[in-house]
Amino acid sequence: MPRFFFRLTIDNRSVPDTEGTELADLEHAMLEARADCRGVAVEELRFGRAFPVTSKVEVCNEKGEVVHVEWAKDLIPQAASI
Repeated sequence: MPRFFFRLTIDNRSVPDTEGTELADLEHAMLEARADCRGVAVEELRFGRAFPVTSKVEVCNEKGEVVHVEWAKDLIPQAASI
């Protein structure tokens, strides 16, 4: 199984993933990145910290190449207009 690494960036601060996670394929890695991004957003907001919509999770392969990016702005539902 391939190993994927998830690098979180909030306000130009990056948190590297040094261990990685073995997942079946890129599709599963993308789902993991979405869940990670949402989970971090919830924790940041729960403790009163900002979570800018410019935050992102980069999915990297074993070579360190970015193979996918999940942006917070694409994961946070927009308020419905009345």
